[in-house]
Amino acid sequence: MNYLLNMSIPIGFLFIAYLFIKKTPNQINDLYGYRTKWSKKSDETWHFAHRYYGKIWLSLSPVLMVLITTVLLFIMNESDYVLFIRSIIIKFLLITVTILSIIPVEKALRTHFDSSGMRIK
Repeated sequence: MNYLLNMSIPIGFLFIAYLFIKKTPNQINDLYGYRTKWSKKSDETWHFAHRYYGKIWLSLSPVLMVLITTVLLFIMNESDYVLFIRSIIIKFLLITVTILSIIPVEKALRTHFDSSGMRIK
């Protein structure tokens, strides 16, 4: 059960990556999608940010799945307390990776677009 819970996050991000790359939300909105100040500047920045973030997660998700599987295999026969602590650590690392993956997207937006959301030639 613990394994499935820990794997659900990278599997979910794999699904989100596919959606962001193939079916970006058509309109800029405040409810769903990659929503930052820079991504919402124009339709072009909106679609660019989703594709870029999706590609990052398409490559990160399998790596995280392997990493989580490896860690959990080494602690399979540990006590419930050790499993619980390791599970918390895994979730903290996943959250950290999620937050840190925003940095390259925002950097790419600033590299490819000006402050008004127009593509830099």
